[in-house]
Order: sequence, then structure tokens, then C-alpha cells
Amino acid sequence: MSSVIIMFTLMLISFTGYGIYLKSKFNLVPAAIPIVLFSSIVVVLFISGLVQLILPAVYLIFAVGLLLFVYGLFLMARDKRLFINLLTPSTVFFIAGTAFFAFLLRDAIFIQYDIFSHWGLIVKEMVEENSLPDRSTVITFRNYPPGTAIFVYYVVTLVGYSESAALIGQGVLIAGLLSTFFIFSSWKKPFAVIASFFVALFLLLVDGDNVYSLLVDLILGYIPAAALLVAYYYRDRFEKMTVLLMPILSFVILTKDSGKIFYAFCLIWLIGLMINYVKNHRLKGRAKGKAFLCGFVNLLAIPIAMNFLFMAYTLFAYDASYGSNRHAVTAGRFSLDRFTSDFGRTMVSKLGHAIADSTLVHLMVISSVIAVAAIFIIRALDKRWPKTLSWSVIFVNLFQALYGALLYLLYLFLMPENEAINLAGFTRYEASAAIFCMGTLLVFIIREITRLERYWLLKVVMAASIGLLLLPIKGEADALLHQKMSKGSLRLEALDMYHKLEKAENISGQDEVTLIQDLGHRDSFYLDHVMTYERLNFNTYTFTYCDSEKLKQRLNKDLKKSDYLVVTRNIGKDMKQCIGSQMEVKKGAYKVEDGKITERVNLPQGDETEQ
Repeated sequence: MSSVIIMFTLMLISFTGYGIYLKSKFNLVPAAIPIVLFSSIVVVLFISGLVQLILPAVYLIFAVGLLLFVYGLFLMARDKRLFINLLTPSTVFFIAGTAFFAFLLRDAIFIQYDIFSHWGLIVKEMVEENSLPDRSTVITFRNYPPGTAIFVYYVVTLVGYSESAALIGQGVLIAGLLSTFFIFSSWKKPFAVIASFFVALFLLLVDGDNVYSLLVDLILGYIPAAALLVAYYYRDRFEKMTVLLMPILSFVILTKDSGKIFYAFCLIWLIGLMINYVKNHRLKGRAKGKAFLCGFVNLLAIPIAMNFLFMAYTLFAYDASYGSNRHAVTAGRFSLDRFTSDFGRTMVSKLGHAIADSTLVHLMVISSVIAVAAIFIIRALDKRWPKTLSWSVIFVNLFQALYGALLYLLYLFLMPENEAINLAGFTRYEASAAIFCMGTLLVFIIREITRLERYWLLKVVMAASIGLLLLPIKGEADALLHQKMSKGSLRLEALDMYHKLEKAENISGQDEVTLIQDLGHRDSFYLDHVMTYERLNFNTYTFTYCDSEKLKQRLNKDLKKSDYLVVTRNIGKDMKQCIGSQMEVKKGAYKVEDGKITERVNLPQGDETEQ
């Protein structure tokens, strides 16, 4: 444990070294440092992974950061203002957030289904192989971009792999992204600090349980929202802005396939800023051409190149074309008949009701009302139209409307009907959009209200209004602070028996195991994914019930391939009939030869315990 703490501290010191350098060399606003740094790490490691150099790149990035920290100490000794300039509200939030996640997640384990089916699986496999997945991978969702997994890989490679370390790694990323929402805050503007904290807390509580998973849906909202804020902050230094946005936009694309939607809307925003920049600075000739070239290369060409590199990698690494993605957008999936079919009409109704009933959509409407109220109040008091806030209201509501339409197309054409009819993933998809929209809108409200030199009572009311948005989701605080263990006991029960067998028989990954956890019902392959994650192979055959001849035949077929049988709890009548062994089978482990249970394995530490 002490070595983990030491390496975690050194990693943070390395991050600090980069932060000091970016501030001293490029005068980068501290609120933008974490997102620029973390995005750059992901892009560099992704490219390094393509050429099989990801592990050396991890240690090179780490070592350079430590050297920059030593250099930074020298700089701060010469100019103490550098330390003061770094210690902004965003920096304090990042430090506090990192400490909070490290403490909260120190004993957390993986439980959530999607961790075992993909997001935790890819991290563990990358750590085992020290490479991006290739043809030998056990990952089945091979077209899912690896952006956040790469960052988590960076963290756990340095501090040592454990499930809690992986979750803390993602927590560090979340803290860094949320600190960007303090970009218009300073210690001289207490309203902005307090309101920005409310915004960050709100965005975290959109799904409090998310911190115990490695799912990317909330992060998919954080990154593009933060990108828009950084872009606006540097709108009058356009060339610098495009350089800073290049890794961030690349990270958006490398986070999730639907990140391209968010990237496209970021691009619309950035085109508007570019046109405004050229107009306000009256650029002509070579200067105008230079601005457009910077925009084309850094905001369009390089992020799109990252997408093509990932697509080319999937083809080269394991012959997985884009079309093999279960939600891939290809011409063959679209049929106009679906619009007029009963299914199409049903989906309009179901999705419409889901959107109308969504708490996040209600909060989005309330945020827009607050923004519109702020626009007219500022007009009345300050005799000006807050154009940026006005355009932000139009922009985020247009995005929300188009995103809803795209969700309809997703369910109608790209998702299996049995999943679509139940609106699978709707809550997570809507969370990404809500975070992107509300995160952007609320921060621009804060910026505009902060510009008012007087009217402290108005600022208090506005901060309270933003804080009140927390009330409808206050229940998420408990989900954030306490990990739900509903399925954790099932996983731990299975692993307890498996690890005892592993210890008793010294089994290898090549040994095939049939594992029975008689729940009496389906578990949607949860146990199957758990064991694939645990063993990093497909040599475990799992059963949670057996109530048909078909399942009986499958169980006996898998037993014939197996070297061992593991039974995690005493089994019921149906399962006993399916096994059909002359030997009494109860909780424990057994050797299997040619489908026949031959003998019971003596397991350590009380394997006879009844359950």
C-alpha cells in the first residue's frame, strides 16, 4: 500500500510539473491545464500504442513531468508570483476533487455490468499486454474507442493495477475535467467561485453512481462542454486556441463513437468563433489565411485523422470493420419503411414520453429559463445585450432537439428491436447531452452575471438559483457516497470459489472450467462477463439456471470440454437433474474427465460452508 501511495503522489507531482511549465511558458489559464494535459496524454499514448510503444511512452511522460517539476521549483523560487497565479479556484477544486475520489474509491471494486463486458476489461487487458488490444483480445466490443481506458491505463501502470486504482484514475480525470468549469472564476469573484462549484457538483450528481464504474457517458458530456469554454476563453487568441483545442477535440472522438456528434457541434461553435475573430480583428490576406489554416489543421484535420487512425487500427489489429460495430451508421441499416411501420410509430411515442418525463430534460428547460431571465435582467440593468449568453441558449437547445432526433434514429435503425423497445441506454445517452448543454449554459450565465460590477443581491439570487438545480437530483448524493453492492455479493461468491480452486489445483488459463451459480433465473451473462474479465479468456462456461432440455444439453456439452466444475452454492432440483451425476454435487469444486465428475477437490478455508 505504501508503494501505491508513493507512486500516486509522484504521478500527481509529475502532473504538477507539466502544470507549472504550461503556466510559466505559455501562460495557460490554470482551469484549462488539466483538460489540455490529460487530453494530450491520451493522444500521445494512443499514437504510441499504434506503433507498439505505449509502455515506454508512459514512463517517458511520467519522467519528463518529474523533471519539469524540479524545473518548476526553480522558477517559483525566482518568482513567487508563479505559485500564487497557479493557486486559483480551479486548482484548489482539482486538488480537493482528486483527494476526495482517492479517499472515496480506495476500497471500491468493480460491480457494474458494463465494466466486465468492456470498460474494465479493456483496461485490464492493456495492463496485462502493455499494448492496445490486438487479434488475441477477449474484447468483443472492438470498435469502442479507447480514450478514457488509455488514461486509466496510464494511472494504473504507474501506481499498480487494482480495481480501486482504476476507479481512482478515472476520478482524477473527472476532477480535472470539472475544474475547467471554473474558467471564469477568481478569488476576487466569490459569486463565480460559489456558482461554479454548484455547477461542478450538479454535473457530478447527474449520475452519482457513475464514479464506481468506468463508463464514459458523463465524461462524454464533460469534455466537449469544457472544450467550448476553453475555446471561448481564448477566442481573441485564435491560433493559440486551436492548438489547445486539438488534443481536446481528439479526445472527444477517442472517447466514444457518438463523440462525433458532440465534436460536430463543437465545430459549429468554433466556426462561429473563427468568423467572429476574423471580423473583429479585420483580418485580410495572409493573416486571414493563417487563421483559416490553423483552424483547418488543428480543429478539423488532426481530430478527424485520429478517427481514421482508430478505424485503420481496428482493421489492422483484429479485422473489425466499422460496420461490425453494433450501432455503426451504415447505409444498409436504413430503410424508409421503418418510419411508417408500427415499430416506428411506437418508438416515436415511447421516446417522446421518455424525453417528456426525463428529470434532466426538465432541468435543461429550467436552466434555459434562468438564462433567458438573466439576459433580460442584464439588458435592463447594464443596458447591453449579452450576445454570448443569448447565442448559448439557442445553441444548446438546438443541440438538445437534434440530439433527440438522432436518438430516435439510433433506436429505429441501429439498435436491435428488443433493446430499442425498452429504450436501452436512454438514461446514459440523455445524461451526456444534459451535461454538455447545462454545463455550457450555466457557466456562461455565471460569466455574464459576474461582469455586473454591482448588484450583489442579484448575484446571490442567481447563485441560489443554480444551487436549487441540485434539489431534484439530491438523491444521487447517496449513490455517489455509497457504492451499491447488489450484484457485488454474486461476483464475490463466484470468485471466492474460483480462487480457492486456483490455489488448490494451480490451474492455468488453458484449463477449462464450468461454473454454476444456481440463481434460478437468467443473469444476462453477468457471470460470464465477470469470469472473462477475471481470467482474460473464454475458457469458463457459466450457468445460473437450467430449466430446459436445451440448457441441459449445453451444460453437458460444456462439461465434456471442462477440466473442473465449480459450484458456488448448493443447487436446486432442476440443476441437479441437468448435471445428472451419480456423485452428490453441492457447493464446492470437482475434477471432470470426459464430461464425468470424478472427484471432489479439497479446497482451503472451509469449502463445506452451507449457503
